[in-house]
Amino acid sequence: MPAGVPEPAETVSMVEQAGGRATGAVCDITDLASLRSLAAQNPDIDLVCANVGEGARGTVKTITPDDFRRILEINVVGTFQTIQAFLPALEDARAAKRPANIVITGSEHSLGAPPYVAPMTAYTTSKHALLGLAVCLARDLADDGIGVSLLCPSYVATERLRAMATESTDVQAILRDYAQEPEEVARQAFDGMASRRLVVPTNVVSTPFVTELHTAIVNAMPQPQEDRP
Repeated sequence: MPAGVPEPAETVSMVEQAGGRATGAVCDITDLASLRSLAAQNPDIDLVCANVGEGARGTVKTITPDDFRRILEINVVGTFQTIQAFLPALEDARAAKRPANIVITGSEHSLGAPPYVAPMTAYTTSKHALLGLAVCLARDLADDGIGVSLLCPSYVATERLRAMATESTDVQAILRDYAQEPEEVARQAFDGMASRRLVVPTNVVSTPFVTELHTAIVNAMPQPQEDRP
Protein backbone atom coordinates (compact mmCIF):
# COMPACT_ATOMS: atom_id res chain seq x y z
CA MET A 1 0.00 0.00 0.00
CA PRO A 2 1.18 3.56 -0.53
CA ALA A 3 2.72 5.49 2.33
CA GLY A 4 0.11 6.90 4.69
CA VAL A 5 -2.16 3.86 4.70
CA PRO A 6 -2.33 2.48 8.27
CA GLU A 7 -1.39 -1.03 9.30
CA PRO A 8 -4.26 -3.51 8.79
CA ALA A 9 -4.34 -4.85 12.37
CA GLU A 10 -7.38 -2.77 13.35
CA THR A 11 -9.38 -3.93 10.33
CA VAL A 12 -8.42 -7.57 10.99
CA SER A 13 -9.57 -7.19 14.59
CA MET A 14 -12.92 -5.72 13.50
CA VAL A 15 -13.54 -8.62 11.11
CA GLU A 16 -12.68 -11.19 13.77
CA GLN A 17 -14.90 -9.48 16.34
CA ALA A 18 -17.76 -9.73 13.86
CA GLY A 19 -17.22 -13.48 13.62
CA GLY A 20 -15.15 -13.59 10.44
CA ARG A 21 -11.59 -14.59 9.65
CA ALA A 22 -9.01 -12.21 8.27
CA THR A 23 -5.32 -11.74 7.72
CA GLY A 24 -3.62 -8.45 7.03
CA ALA A 25 -0.70 -7.56 4.82
CA VAL A 26 1.00 -4.41 3.62
CA CYS A 27 2.13 -4.04 0.03
CA ASP A 28 2.75 -1.33 -2.54
CA ILE A 29 -0.02 -1.24 -5.14
CA THR A 30 2.24 0.67 -7.50
CA ASP A 31 4.69 -2.28 -7.43
CA LEU A 32 3.38 -5.25 -9.42
CA ALA A 33 5.98 -7.59 -7.92
CA SER A 34 4.76 -6.71 -4.42
CA LEU A 35 1.17 -7.45 -5.42
CA ARG A 36 2.08 -10.73 -7.09
CA SER A 37 3.95 -11.80 -3.97
CA LEU A 38 0.86 -11.07 -1.87
CA ALA A 39 -1.34 -12.98 -4.33
CA ALA A 40 1.00 -15.98 -4.21
CA GLN A 41 0.64 -16.07 -0.43
CA ASN A 42 -3.17 -16.00 -0.69
CA PRO A 43 -4.19 -18.32 -3.55
CA ASP A 44 -7.73 -19.10 -2.38
CA ILE A 45 -9.40 -15.88 -3.50
CA ASP A 46 -12.84 -15.53 -5.07
CA LEU A 47 -13.47 -11.81 -4.54
CA VAL A 48 -11.05 -8.99 -5.28
CA CYS A 49 -12.03 -5.54 -3.97
CA ALA A 50 -9.77 -3.03 -5.69
CA ASN A 51 -10.29 -0.25 -3.18
CA VAL A 52 -7.67 2.26 -4.26
CA GLY A 53 -7.94 6.01 -4.08
CA GLU A 54 -5.99 9.16 -3.40
CA GLY A 55 -7.28 12.63 -4.09
CA ALA A 56 -5.82 16.05 -4.77
CA ARG A 57 -7.63 19.34 -5.21
CA GLY A 58 -6.89 21.54 -8.16
CA THR A 59 -8.02 22.50 -11.63
CA VAL A 60 -6.18 21.89 -14.88
CA LYS A 61 -4.66 25.35 -14.32
CA THR A 62 -3.33 24.70 -10.83
CA ILE A 63 -2.42 21.03 -10.43
CA THR A 64 1.17 20.14 -11.18
CA PRO A 65 2.09 17.49 -13.74
CA ASP A 66 3.84 15.51 -10.98
CA ASP A 67 0.72 15.47 -8.80
CA PHE A 68 -1.44 14.56 -11.80
CA ARG A 69 0.89 11.68 -12.67
CA ARG A 70 1.01 10.48 -9.05
CA ILE A 71 -2.77 10.34 -8.73
CA LEU A 72 -3.11 8.35 -11.94
CA GLU A 73 -0.30 6.02 -10.92
CA ILE A 74 -2.03 5.17 -7.65
CA ASN A 75 -5.69 5.23 -8.64
CA VAL A 76 -5.55 3.79 -12.16
CA VAL A 77 -2.32 1.81 -12.48
CA GLY A 78 -2.63 0.61 -8.87
CA THR A 79 -6.16 -0.67 -9.51
CA PHE A 80 -5.15 -2.36 -12.76
CA GLN A 81 -2.14 -4.04 -11.17
CA THR A 82 -4.18 -5.22 -8.18
CA ILE A 83 -6.64 -6.93 -10.50
CA GLN A 84 -3.97 -8.38 -12.76
CA ALA A 85 -2.02 -9.82 -9.82
CA PHE A 86 -5.04 -11.63 -8.38
CA LEU A 87 -6.64 -12.64 -11.68
CA PRO A 88 -5.04 -16.14 -11.71
CA ALA A 89 -6.65 -16.85 -8.33
CA LEU A 90 -10.04 -15.81 -9.68
CA GLU A 91 -9.54 -18.03 -12.71
CA ASP A 92 -8.71 -20.91 -10.36
CA ALA A 93 -11.91 -20.20 -8.42
CA ARG A 94 -13.97 -20.48 -11.59
CA ALA A 95 -12.16 -23.68 -12.58
CA ALA A 96 -13.20 -25.08 -9.18
CA LYS A 97 -16.83 -24.05 -9.91
CA ARG A 98 -16.77 -21.27 -7.32
CA PRO A 99 -18.11 -17.77 -8.00
CA ALA A 100 -15.48 -15.14 -8.72
CA ASN A 101 -15.93 -11.38 -8.72
CA ILE A 102 -14.06 -8.11 -8.98
CA VAL A 103 -15.42 -5.00 -7.27
CA ILE A 104 -13.62 -1.78 -8.17
CA THR A 105 -14.12 1.21 -5.93
CA GLY A 106 -14.82 4.00 -8.35
CA SER A 107 -16.74 7.10 -7.39
CA GLU A 108 -19.51 9.35 -8.58
CA HIS A 109 -16.52 11.01 -10.27
CA SER A 110 -16.42 7.90 -12.49
CA LEU A 111 -19.69 9.10 -14.03
CA GLY A 112 -19.10 12.85 -14.26
CA ALA A 113 -17.89 15.85 -12.28
CA PRO A 114 -20.12 16.50 -9.24
CA PRO A 115 -20.86 20.24 -9.03
CA TYR A 116 -20.95 20.21 -5.21
CA VAL A 117 -17.33 19.03 -4.95
CA ALA A 118 -14.34 21.39 -5.16
CA PRO A 119 -12.43 20.85 -8.43
CA MET A 120 -10.33 17.68 -8.28
CA THR A 121 -9.20 17.36 -11.89
CA ALA A 122 -6.66 14.58 -11.38
CA TYR A 123 -8.97 12.55 -9.12
CA THR A 124 -11.96 12.92 -11.42
CA THR A 125 -9.85 11.93 -14.41
CA SER A 126 -8.51 8.87 -12.60
CA LYS A 127 -11.90 7.69 -11.38
CA HIS A 128 -13.44 8.28 -14.81
CA ALA A 129 -10.68 6.07 -16.24
CA LEU A 130 -11.87 3.25 -13.97
CA LEU A 131 -15.19 3.24 -15.82
CA GLY A 132 -13.29 2.41 -19.00
CA LEU A 133 -11.27 -0.22 -17.14
CA ALA A 134 -14.43 -1.85 -15.77
CA VAL A 135 -16.03 -1.93 -19.22
CA CYS A 136 -12.91 -3.58 -20.69
CA LEU A 137 -12.66 -6.07 -17.83
CA ALA A 138 -16.31 -7.08 -18.26
CA ARG A 139 -15.61 -7.70 -21.94
CA ASP A 140 -12.28 -9.47 -21.41
CA LEU A 141 -13.53 -11.74 -18.60
CA ALA A 142 -17.04 -12.49 -19.87
CA ASP A 143 -16.10 -15.94 -21.17
CA ASP A 144 -14.38 -16.74 -17.86
CA GLY A 145 -17.53 -16.06 -15.86
CA ILE A 146 -15.82 -13.52 -13.60
CA GLY A 147 -18.16 -10.76 -12.50
CA VAL A 148 -17.08 -7.12 -12.64
CA SER A 149 -18.74 -4.24 -10.79
CA LEU A 150 -17.71 -0.60 -10.48
CA LEU A 151 -18.90 0.90 -7.19
CA CYS A 152 -19.74 4.60 -7.60
CA PRO A 153 -20.57 6.22 -4.25
CA SER A 154 -20.72 9.88 -3.38
CA TYR A 155 -19.42 10.94 0.04
CA VAL A 156 -19.27 8.18 2.66
CA ALA A 157 -19.51 8.96 6.39
CA THR A 158 -16.19 7.36 7.29
CA GLU A 159 -14.38 7.92 10.57
CA ARG A 160 -11.98 10.20 8.74
CA LEU A 161 -14.77 12.37 7.34
CA ARG A 162 -16.47 12.56 10.72
CA ALA A 163 -13.19 13.63 12.33
CA MET A 164 -12.78 16.35 9.71
CA ALA A 165 -16.33 17.53 10.43
CA THR A 166 -15.41 18.34 14.03
CA GLU A 167 -13.15 21.11 12.71
CA SER A 168 -15.06 22.31 9.65
CA THR A 169 -18.60 23.53 9.19
CA ASP A 170 -18.24 22.86 5.45
CA VAL A 171 -17.56 19.18 6.12
CA GLN A 172 -20.46 19.11 8.56
CA ALA A 173 -22.70 20.28 5.72
CA ILE A 174 -21.28 17.55 3.46
CA LEU A 175 -22.09 14.92 6.08
CA ARG A 176 -25.60 16.28 6.46
CA ASP A 177 -26.46 16.77 2.79
CA TYR A 178 -24.53 14.12 0.87
CA ALA A 179 -22.87 11.39 2.92
CA GLN A 180 -24.13 7.83 3.22
CA GLU A 181 -23.31 5.43 6.02
CA PRO A 182 -20.58 2.90 5.18
CA GLU A 183 -22.94 0.01 5.90
CA GLU A 184 -25.38 1.24 3.24
CA VAL A 185 -22.65 1.61 0.63
CA ALA A 186 -21.35 -1.87 1.48
CA ARG A 187 -24.85 -3.35 1.16
CA GLN A 188 -25.31 -1.82 -2.27
CA ALA A 189 -21.85 -3.02 -3.30
CA PHE A 190 -22.69 -6.63 -2.46
CA ASP A 191 -26.17 -6.36 -3.98
CA GLY A 192 -24.64 -4.99 -7.17
CA MET A 193 -22.06 -7.75 -7.25
CA ALA A 194 -24.66 -10.44 -6.66
CA SER A 195 -26.81 -9.16 -9.52
CA ARG A 196 -23.79 -8.74 -11.81
CA ARG A 197 -24.37 -5.02 -12.31
CA LEU A 198 -21.46 -3.37 -14.11
CA VAL A 199 -22.04 0.08 -12.60
CA VAL A 200 -23.30 0.47 -9.02
CA PRO A 201 -24.14 4.10 -8.15
CA THR A 202 -25.23 4.30 -4.52
CA ASN A 203 -26.52 7.83 -3.87
CA VAL A 204 -29.42 9.74 -5.41
CA VAL A 205 -27.47 13.01 -5.02
CA SER A 206 -25.40 11.90 -8.04
CA THR A 207 -28.44 11.46 -10.28
CA PRO A 208 -28.88 15.02 -11.66
CA PHE A 209 -25.34 15.66 -12.89
CA VAL A 210 -24.85 12.09 -14.13
CA THR A 211 -28.16 12.20 -15.99
CA GLU A 212 -27.35 15.58 -17.51
CA LEU A 213 -23.95 14.47 -18.81
CA HIS A 214 -25.01 11.12 -20.20
CA THR A 215 -28.21 12.50 -21.71
CA ALA A 216 -26.07 15.06 -23.52
CA ILE A 217 -23.85 12.24 -24.79
CA VAL A 218 -26.81 10.21 -26.03
CA ASN A 219 -28.37 13.26 -27.66
CA ALA A 220 -25.11 14.07 -29.40
CA MET A 221 -24.86 10.65 -31.01
CA PRO A 222 -25.45 10.73 -34.79
CA GLN A 223 -28.79 9.38 -35.83
CA PRO A 224 -29.19 6.94 -38.75
CA GLN A 225 -30.16 8.60 -41.99
CA GLU A 226 -33.63 7.82 -43.22
CA ASP A 227 -33.70 5.90 -46.45
CA ARG A 228 -34.20 8.23 -49.38
CA PRO A 229 -35.64 7.29 -52.74
